[in-house]
Amino acid sequence: MHDEHLEPGTGNIAGASHQQARQMARTRVVGQKERRVDARPLVTGAPVYAAEFEQPNMLHARILHSPHAHANLLRINKSKALALPGVRAILTHEDLPRVAHSTAGQPYPESSPYDAYLLDSRVRYVGDWVAFVAAETPAIAEEALGLIEVDYEVLPAVFDPLEAMLEGAPQLHETDTTHPNTGKNFGNIFDAAHNIAAHEVIKHGDFDAAMREADLVQHAGTLSHPPSIGRGPATTYLASEGCQAARRRRLRQQTRNAAGACRSRVSTQDTSTRAYRV
Repeated sequence: MHDEHLEPGTGNIAGASHQQARQMARTRVVGQKERRVDARPLVTGAPVYAAEFEQPNMLHARILHSPHAHANLLRINKSKALALPGVRAILTHEDLPRVAHSTAGQPYPESSPYDAYLLDSRVRYVGDWVAFVAAETPAIAEEALGLIEVDYEVLPAVFDPLEAMLEGAPQLHETDTTHPNTGKNFGNIFDAAHNIAAHEVIKHGDFDAAMREADLVQHAGTLSHPPSIGRGPATTYLASEGCQAARRRRLRQQTRNAAGACRSRVSTQDTSTRAYRV
């Protein structure tokens, strides 16, 4: 806020910060306290989340999941499931447009890789979605899942992040042009041929100098995190700060015992390499 927009005054009340506070107090939203829109429902137990709302004649949905880590869907026969009384609809990849999307969860424009589909003719991890069922009761929907017949062509899978990047490794994704950010230099899979969904370089400080000056350098490998319950494949992490904490404590104790050092300096290029100065 510029001074020409402030009210004139004398003494301390003429200060810019004081006048700005007075102007802010006159606004309807900026600088005012706002009650959370979900505060009262949350503390009174009223329905807030989608799963808590019930309407008359609601349908109940269930998902058929893949038992294979990597496979093509050759045939899906849903006739028996559709004939079950109470089943209202069954959707497969044949019923939906094939449009890539991101599962990262940030608001648009989403720069993370668009590497997922609502339903697809190929499954890429155990638990991937094969079909949706809508029925009058949860029990009927569950029963219908068991009546859907699926022929799978099981494909070679990858279970190690380093092996997945090698030449000739099974390719899980293909370059896609159906997502809304195509051609805008973000959202694309970085290197589909080598199963690299995204690539980012983060630098802090002079890594080469830190490596030269360090008395001891520790290199850590990569870690794989098993898939959590819900949508999405396994996530691969480099050794993180938390995973390294115990190693650092042991290393520091060893260096103290060896050299009597009482201080250390940590330098990092990425989270998998640590250098210590004793």
